Amino acid sequence: MNILAVGAHPDDIEYNVGGTLLKYKKQGHKIFIALTTSGNTGSNVMTDTRLIGETREKEMLKAAEAYDAQVRFLRNDDERLLDTNETRTQVLDAMRWANPDVIFTHSPIDESPDHWMTSHLVRAMVLSLPGINQQASEKPCDKHVSVFTWEPSFGVNNLPEAYVSARTCASSTRSAACSTGASTPSASRPTRSTGTCRTSSSCPEGAQHAMAAFRKSSNEEMHA
Repeated sequence: MNILAVGAHPDDIEYNVGGTLLKYKKQGHKIFIALTTSGNTGSNVMTDTRLIGETREKEMLKAAEAYDAQVRFLRNDDERLLDTNETRTQVLDAMRWANPDVIFTHSPIDESPDHWMTSHLVRAMVLSLPGINQQASEKPCDKHVSVFTWEPSFGVNNLPEAYVSARTCASSTRSAACSTGASTPSASRPTRSTGTCRTSSSCPEGAQHAMAAFRKSSNEEMHA
C-alpha cells in the first residue's frame, strides 16, 4: 500500500504518527509525506523566515530517511494557511502524487489554525481524487482511500477508535523526532488515530487493509 501523512509543519509527522509510519515501512509499504507549510515563522531565535523554512525542510528530509519516505513541500506561510482555490489544488495534487491507500492527517478539532485547516483541506478534497475535471496537475486516482486523523494537540475532546503501539519502533522514531526538534516523539506513547473514512463505500478496502495492518503489528508485539 501507499501510506500518506499530511501535516501542517515539519515535526508534526514525527510527533503524531511517526511510530505508525515506521510500522507500515517495516511491513513493506511505501511512505509519502506532504506538508502544507514549512513552519517558516516557527522560531523566536532566528528572524529570517526564508532561512527558518529552509532549515526546517532540511530537518524534515533528514527525519524522512527513517521511513524511506518521499516528501512534498507545499510551502504556504506558517500560521496563514487558508482555504483557497490554490491551497485546494495544492492538497489535491499532493494526494494524487502519493496515490494513497491510507491517509493520516490532523484532527478536525485541533485548535491550531494550520492543523485544523490542513485537516479540512484533506477531507474536503479527498473525494475529488478521481475527478477528471478538477483543477490539478497530477493525474486522477481511483482508489478507495481511507482517511485517519491523529490525536489533536493536548488530546482534548479526543475519542480515538484505534490505538497503535509504537514501542518496538521507539529508537528509530526518537531519532527521526530529534531531526525535526520534536520534543515528544510518538514512539514514546501509542499513536492514536480516529478513523474517518471519507469514501462512498461503507467499508472501503483501504480501511480494511489499514486496520489489518494495525492488528498485525499489535499481534507481532504480543508474540515478540
